[in-house]
Amino acid sequence: MTVDGGESARVFNQYVAMARLLGAHLRERGVPTLFLRGAVPGRGRDEMVRGFQAGEAPIFLPSLK
Repeated sequence: MTVDGGESARVFNQYVAMARLLGAHLRERGVPTLFLRGAVPGRGRDEMVRGFQAGEAPIFLPSLK
């Protein structure tokens, strides 16, 4: 699986377990992801958002829980 054309996506999910499964599925196929969950401290959240905006990973998986 590839992300063509430099596109990116945010995939919001209510369930941490499902976001982990999706992230693992994508990484197994060579697609880097960033996984943001409620346990990540504020500074880490800011760094993840900056990383996504800078193109470090085309898929951002924020969990709503």
